[in-house]
Amino acid sequence: ADTAERGISVAQLEALGHLVEEVVGKCDITDNYGEVQTWETINLYTINVYFVKILTGEYRCSFVELVAEGDQTPLWFVSHWWGTP
Repeated sequence: ADTAERGISVAQLEALGHLVEEVVGKCDITDNYGEVQTWETINLYTINVYFVKILTGEYRCSFVELVAEGDQTPLWFVSHWWGTP
């Protein structure tokens, strides 16, 4: 799909958040340092490893392509950097 049509909705982000919150409440999810994560401590690096990459890997698609029913034109563009200071 066209990357310009892969906007994620608040509802889709909330659904991922609910899934993450439920799983970290039931299973031990550890970060890169071996620390068990809770809903209060988990970050996007760990969510990416344990949720996003696992859910999308088999399909070789983006997370939005997995959860969207069609094109989703974004209203805003937000950039990020996966590095650390």
